Amino acid sequence: MKRSLRIFIACLMLACGAASAADRVARVQIVFDGLTAVSERVAREVLYDQIEELENAGLTPASADDTAFFLELFLRTNGFNDAYVDYETKGDTLLLKVQEGERLTIKSVTYEGAEAFPKSQLDGFLLGPIRERHSSFRGALPFVEGLLDEGAGLLQRFYFDQGYNEVVVEPLEFNAVDGNQMEVIARITEGPLFLFGDVEFSGELIYPINELLAHLKPRLADPYSPAREEALARRLQAFYEERGYFDANVTVEPLVLAPGETRVPVRLNVVPGLRFRVVKVQAKGTEKLSPRLIESRFDRFIGRNYRPRRIDKTYRDLLQTGLFRRLSVTPVQVGPDEIMLNIEVEEGQTKEFGVYGGYGSFDGFILGGTWQDLSLLNSGRPVRLNAEATGRGFRGDITLSDPWFLGTELNALARAYYAQRALDDYSKNELGGRAALSWQYRNRLDLTIQLLPRNVEIFDTTLPLNQTGPTSYFINSLGMAMAYDTRDSRFDPTKGWVVGLSLDYATPGLGSDLEFLRGNVRAAYFISMGRVIFSFAMQAGTQVALGDTSIIPIDERYFSGGGTTVRSFGERELSPRDALARAVGGNTTTVFNAEATFPLYQEFRGAVFFDAGNVLQGTSPFDLRDLRYAVGLGLRLNLPIGSLRMDYGINPNPTATEAFGALHFGFGFLF
Repeated sequence: MKRSLRIFIACLMLACGAASAADRVARVQIVFDGLTAVSERVAREVLYDQIEELENAGLTPASADDTAFFLELFLRTNGFNDAYVDYETKGDTLLLKVQEGERLTIKSVTYEGAEAFPKSQLDGFLLGPIRERHSSFRGALPFVEGLLDEGAGLLQRFYFDQGYNEVVVEPLEFNAVDGNQMEVIARITEGPLFLFGDVEFSGELIYPINELLAHLKPRLADPYSPAREEALARRLQAFYEERGYFDANVTVEPLVLAPGETRVPVRLNVVPGLRFRVVKVQAKGTEKLSPRLIESRFDRFIGRNYRPRRIDKTYRDLLQTGLFRRLSVTPVQVGPDEIMLNIEVEEGQTKEFGVYGGYGSFDGFILGGTWQDLSLLNSGRPVRLNAEATGRGFRGDITLSDPWFLGTELNALARAYYAQRALDDYSKNELGGRAALSWQYRNRLDLTIQLLPRNVEIFDTTLPLNQTGPTSYFINSLGMAMAYDTRDSRFDPTKGWVVGLSLDYATPGLGSDLEFLRGNVRAAYFISMGRVIFSFAMQAGTQVALGDTSIIPIDERYFSGGGTTVRSFGERELSPRDALARAVGGNTTTVFNAEATFPLYQEFRGAVFFDAGNVLQGTSPFDLRDLRYAVGLGLRLNLPIGSLRMDYGINPNPTATEAFGALHFGFGFLF
């Protein structure tokens, strides 16, 4: 009993001692005396590491001296060249006594002898080190001689990289003007621009010289520099590696340059080594997935020459499935000319559930939920369920896909859906599906064939039968689609273009009640000028009834207007109309869009736009009669998952039945 009591008392004393120490450390205070250049909050952010050390280890002469030193260094690197910080400790208080002195700033930078590059580009290198550290002060850049000298070194290396191998950047000259402002003068002797000259090859080339030169041609057009010389060798080495020469080695050497000559001849020495074949694929680290599921994606390389680029594409395709938290493919030599692909994985979370909500100018409120399993029954095939309710109805669907259908590069998709939707002049129930096979080539070209069955019931219509067409029908159409996409991003493009074509044929041969042919085309082009992004888009479609079909149902017709077409009209309001001015849709549509977006604040961007489009009863494609227009302004909030949009389009020449304009809210990118 006594022993237990002694242990309890000892533990209590230790706990009290620890608490006392913690209290002592927590009571350490920092007082700034004479600091006016920045706020105390900024100073504490600058001294974050030192303050953390004080809190963990307490106040000591060494920690106090470090804190004063780093505050002084901060001031000096922000233009206070004569700054001095002393310190004094009083119990648990650290007093930092600051003498800031006068702050020097840069008034101007002059480049003498610089003709090859614009001043703004040279400023990026000379002033770069200062700009990187200049975050706590506003206004003119601080004058820090050491950082300017560092920038001069970067400037000289820039000239070297651009082919000016004899450039001389003299020591910078500094002149005081207007008291605390400094003028910086950089004198540059650029010298001649050196380019690549003749290229010689040595070693066992295997491939014709013309083929090697064609591969190197994009780099040979660049200015000559030692760094680009090495890049030339790496490019040629990658050429051999991509063709199975796993151990290829390419070195480069400049040849003797004649006096006054500025084209530098080089010699590339090639040692290709053996040509390797892939003989085995082995996957490790799987938990739920079968290793064969992963290995089968690489089986097509077995027995073939080692091709890193093609293997890397398969690797990236696997990584994009979301099945893996980590994935690596390592070639391992297992024979004189044989390679095994060693695949190591760490599986990720495959099941996800989410809810979302929003508001659309046409649909009103939007509330939905999704559930998906990226590997149904551990097969690597994703399944997705989605349910969405809006102010106009409900939609639910289930989608199953197979990224590598029957072990090929084909992507198979099967979807079933049900939708109930209330439109302005009618409501509908629709039960349908989609079965598709698609193939992608080099992440640019997408080809798809698809079957599109659907059963539609039209009800609560205010239109006569001769306007709606059939109100209960089954359609089954066979379609094909093609898209070619060079955009830098499919979600937030700033440059590039995309073009798409689709053709659908509904035929009784597939059990369809109706027969018609529909074709659509779309194209968009993006270009950036500074921070402004210009977007130009076009879409058009036409359809024609065939066989015994005399009229295409209203729900299959084209309507325009809304946040993605002609924005001076509400959703589906741009349409041919009957005698009572009710929208009845058409068989041909054309839309043109031009938009410029520009930064406003942080992730907010403004937009100005011009739209033109029509919907006509005829079936002639690209019929430009009776175009309607929109001019307007918009606001964008760019989010990681897409863009929130608000647009107001004005109709510059409204008819008696058309509104002056329309306001649209939406989510996602327009084109």
